[in-house]
Amino acid sequence: ESDDGKTFFLKIHAREVLATHAHLLKIKAPFKANDIPDNRDTPMEWLFKPLRLPSDIMHPEPDYFTSHFDKGKIDFFLLDDKETFFSPSKRNRIVYYILARCPYFTEDCKAKDKTGISGY
Repeated sequence: ESDDGKTFFLKIHAREVLATHAHLLKIKAPFKANDIPDNRDTPMEWLFKPLRLPSDIMHPEPDYFTSHFDKGKIDFFLLDDKETFFSPSKRNRIVYYILARCPYFTEDCKAKDKTGISGY
């Protein structure tokens, strides 16, 4: 419970439902490393040179081919660890999707069921 008494915090465990809802939301997941060579011969490359950060600062992530996640074809995807397969932003998106459709009721009007998350 928060200091103002109006905001509550709770921890949600959603590991089992992430794959099901990722399929419904058509979230893209990596299935193969990109094997297309990076062609750096860009016309007027000097024009874009100041905008590129050095790779030791930027730490670029590996590039992958992606496809919509399908729970039935989980062996098709590059899955190293089930705990970290979906990025935090994708997990947040899936959990928000679930909570936005979750029914709730208030103590003062129990007859009127509502769904969603109140913003304030």
